[in-house]
Amino acid sequence: MSNVIAMTPPGYPTVSVRTKMSDGGKKFRNRFSMRELDDIRNVPTFMEVQFRKKIEERGEDQPFSDIELAKFYMSLVKSKIDTAQINIFTDEIARKWKTALPKTHLKAAHNFAEYEWSGMAVANDRAKGEANVKGTFGFTDLADYAYGRIKKVNDTFAPEIYRHGKELVRIVRDSKTGKDEMEILFPRSLRPIVNRIAPFFEGQNGESQSISAPMDVVEELFYGDYSFPELAQIATYPIFAPDGGLIDVDGYDEETGIYMSLPSDLNIPRVPKDPSQLDVDRALDRLLDLFGDFPFDGQDCRPGGETLEADEVPASMANMLAMVLTPYCRQMINGPLPLAFVSKPKVATGASLLSASAYTIAAGVSEPSAAFPSNEEERRKVIFSILRKPKPYGFFDNVSGEITSDALASVLTATTFEGRVLGKSLMATVSVNAMIVMTSNNARLNEDLKRRSFLIRLDAKMEKPQDRKRDSFKYDLEGTYVADHRGELLWAALTLIQAWVVKGMPNPENAPYLASYGEWVRVLGGVLENAGVQTFLGNEDQKDAVAAINENQGINDLVATWWEKAQDPKQQSVSNEMLVGTDEGLVALCFAEDIELEGVRKTRKDMDLVYDATSLGKFLSDHADAYFNIDGTEVRLEKGEPRQRRVVWKLTPKEVEA
Repeated sequence: MSNVIAMTPPGYPTVSVRTKMSDGGKKFRNRFSMRELDDIRNVPTFMEVQFRKKIEERGEDQPFSDIELAKFYMSLVKSKIDTAQINIFTDEIARKWKTALPKTHLKAAHNFAEYEWSGMAVANDRAKGEANVKGTFGFTDLADYAYGRIKKVNDTFAPEIYRHGKELVRIVRDSKTGKDEMEILFPRSLRPIVNRIAPFFEGQNGESQSISAPMDVVEELFYGDYSFPELAQIATYPIFAPDGGLIDVDGYDEETGIYMSLPSDLNIPRVPKDPSQLDVDRALDRLLDLFGDFPFDGQDCRPGGETLEADEVPASMANMLAMVLTPYCRQMINGPLPLAFVSKPKVATGASLLSASAYTIAAGVSEPSAAFPSNEEERRKVIFSILRKPKPYGFFDNVSGEITSDALASVLTATTFEGRVLGKSLMATVSVNAMIVMTSNNARLNEDLKRRSFLIRLDAKMEKPQDRKRDSFKYDLEGTYVADHRGELLWAALTLIQAWVVKGMPNPENAPYLASYGEWVRVLGGVLENAGVQTFLGNEDQKDAVAAINENQGINDLVATWWEKAQDPKQQSVSNEMLVGTDEGLVALCFAEDIELEGVRKTRKDMDLVYDATSLGKFLSDHADAYFNIDGTEVRLEKGEPRQRRVVWKLTPKEVEA
């Protein structure tokens, strides 16, 4: 976390020498969010008797938390208690909680408190004489002063204010999860930060009084063209930079804009810089072994209890590997991410467990499943909420029926997504760093979503997959197995990617073309082919059968029937050119041939229900100028010359077009 500078509170003298922060003090400071640091700085003073009483009141099984230690030491420093007395308190705490609170940890807390307090005083001293007095200096001077102070903090310490795309943001620690997250700033939330970093004054009766940062200055910083460090992504797992370098050290990487926030208890075996073939084989085997009990494409993926070889991996299993590896490659993919569509014919086949396991490898915990909202506004809110947080995936679980969504389609073909910030009437834009995963029971995707997805098909080939014996599974993935072995599973994923990187990141030779997702295919296809897996996206031809809504069935039937009738000389009422609503028009043809058209309104005529001519006309307009292959002939549907101000539709074979 960055060093936040503030004014010395009234009644406390300024200082001219700042305490140096030790490495232990820095690590101790990095445990706190910005809000927690504010609380620590504002802690009231304690007398020695009160502090000793608090030590005595605690049981041996109730050691002080880090934030309690920080507040106690800050209180002692602010109370001007001398160092010798503070050291006595330190010895008392260390004796009582020798294991939980070793003396090195307590000294780090003491050093942190002295550094913070002296820094607040130095900030006040340095602020004197600068262009920060409202009424004495003009707007431009005030704005330059504020930006200069922010820039100095950003350049000297881990940045406090970043730019994420078009937005100003800061990193805060969620008090519930303990994880760092991105907070989108607006003028009102930016102002307190400016107050801490850049003290302002106003001259009154010959004296300078501290004031809050002028709002016009804050708005200038917010809306103006100022340079702030770029924040590309907050990652809670190691990630590869665009150039292929592995980032696995905590903190902000200025070159890539990645802020790494790894759990302190995460232990990943060393990823070799130049993995051998044995390393690659071990890494691939580890992941294939973990997921070997899932019935990808209806196959037994652990035949005879053995893990599959690379050349035996079915297409859906290869696609699953791509889904698992994507979070660690995200910054190498200069483009959008497709939808991971996990489909199954029966409940309890394992789609949710598969997805949760992939999430746990990356994040250490499984993501609570979310239902796919029923309306577009809610979908946009949920998607935006997912993308604001440092998540590897966004999950929509157990989706059924026919899926159509403009919001989902848009996020799948973009690298940024705009949404409304919860609780505010303001819009913001965030990067699309998470892959969207949807599990389903034979749900169907419309054409837009189908071409924006890749298929992971699970089929246990039994009426009740839930009846499978649990002891037949090698690993208890519903328990803590994945979390307990997270380090070695991350090693496997990172090793596969590293092996491709050191080979020069070659393009895949066998991966099919996936429109809009060339970059994703290049990276994941390259990684998998380098590991010997050749079946990536090898089931694209199956999406129509198991995952797609046949949206064109109705228009295909209409055009095919119309063309066939028009070529038959015995059919006097049907020709290549037809009106819509006459007794011998297209409405009558649909009724006579019982053609079903999705979305076309019907109306009553005499005793029958027939298609409304206006609604049918709009339906045809949606398909105007489209080609249809009818027994090898490419036929175009288009508007002809009007007849008595009525629209004429016609079919024109490609070979006789003008």
